[in-house]
Amino acid sequence: MKAIVWGNTFERASKKLDEIEKEYERYRTAKLIKKTKTKSYHMLKFDNNDYWIAQSARESAKGSRCNISYIDSIIPLEFIDTVIKHCTSAGPYQAIKYFYVGE
Repeated sequence: MKAIVWGNTFERASKKLDEIEKEYERYRTAKLIKKTKTKSYHMLKFDNNDYWIAQSARESAKGSRCNISYIDSIIPLEFIDTVIKHCTSAGPYQAIKYFYVGE
């Protein structure tokens, strides 16, 4: 499964990805095998082939592909309709979920 965490800013997406990593650890869903985190890139890869990346909501993200999108609740609906929904197209399944990151 490839998933993108879409944040209104990269920092918000990265914060949510940190929470997702903790959930994997807490529930022992899968073992983290690779983690890359810099100021502009955050990626997690698990031994069950789950692959997560943090992405800021920008037009340059067009062309990204995933089957799961976690979307920051403050991203404008127009961007979700024109970019994110088109990126969320990889098979065999698709899912779109929303999240809120407290300040």
